[in-house]
Amino acid sequence: MADNAQVSDNPMVAGDVIDGVFFQRTKPVWGVNGEWIDTSNDDPLPVSVKGFGSGIRVIGDNGLEADTIPVSGGASPYTPLATALVNSRGEPIGFSTPYVTSSLQWTGISTIYTTNTSLSSSLAQFTGVADAPLTGWISSMKVIDQSGTKPRLQFWFLDRSITSPSANASFDISDADLAYVVLVLDTNDGTWYDTASNSVCFIKPGMVRPYWVNNQANGLYCMAKVIGTPTLGSTTAILTRLHVLKD
Repeated sequence: MADNAQVSDNPMVAGDVIDGVFFQRTKPVWGVNGEWIDTSNDDPLPVSVKGFGSGIRVIGDNGLEADTIPVSGGASPYTPLATALVNSRGEPIGFSTPYVTSSLQWTGISTIYTTNTSLSSSLAQFTGVADAPLTGWISSMKVIDQSGTKPRLQFWFLDRSITSPSANASFDISDADLAYVVLVLDTNDGTWYDTASNSVCFIKPGMVRPYWVNNQANGLYCMAKVIGTPTLGSTTAILTRLHVLKD
């Protein structure tokens, strides 16, 4: 109940007493100059919404900008930048786009290997893995061994092309070229599955792995290191495919 104070015989002034202090109650009105409309459910107080690019920036419960809502009559809505944050499962939070590369058959490989040697005499090249800003995340890698020998392979990804050792030559990268390595994946971090004549391995890192490229058209380059002494069934036995999230 309001605790009204009488300032004259009529009318009363609406108010409340809070902690022994009188506070006057007011109700806003609105309208053009010289006129007013009482604020009510039928005539709510109008407001103007302003934001970046004439849009409302919506912040989700993860603290990130989730979407942008255009304001009527405004220009094109503000386009937020992609983020590089991950959730508790290691999945990117933001505006990443899923993408699967084509199966890439490794060329220039040998059949008999000594340990810690290069799989191929040439680099593999995964294109289409990045748009601007030339960054993304590898969520998984598929490795096919058509000979079923299931070799242990390490895949060294680079943001540009470098000179590759010959197949079955010592796996070596210069100090300068190590600066271009963006991540390494190992079949030991995955699981091999067999058929009667071949095998497939899915490498699913515990967290998605970030990468960047030097050139959008060229994409990611890759060198493969053989660990152990496998004998492959043919020089076309190894194929790979990447599952990525492009920022």
